[in-house]
Amino acid sequence: MSWQITLKDILSGYFSDQSVEEGVTEMIFVTAHNPDYHQSYFSAIKVGMEAASRGETEVFDIVSSECYVKDIADVQKFLEKLCSEYMAQYEAATSDNVSEPTN
Repeated sequence: MSWQITLKDILSGYFSDQSVEEGVTEMIFVTAHNPDYHQSYFSAIKVGMEAASRGETEVFDIVSSECYVKDIADVQKFLEKLCSEYMAQYEAATSDNVSEPTN
């Protein structure tokens, strides 16, 4: 699946009618216990950020179809916030899965 399709699916599934924080919380239910989904979602967000930094209109079209953004700079800010929030919640959710060494 392409990053474009994955990013559109993420945005339409988790962010079209709720805040970034709420959408990420729902994403974590899927990704915290499934490394393949985590990798796919995280990769799509990162590639989208890279595309926005290059000013690619395709990523603007993807994001603006699901979320309110004014321009490509707004897309960049939105995806950076999404990535930051996602990684913070993902790390918090998965840190409990690390077992302590035993003696």
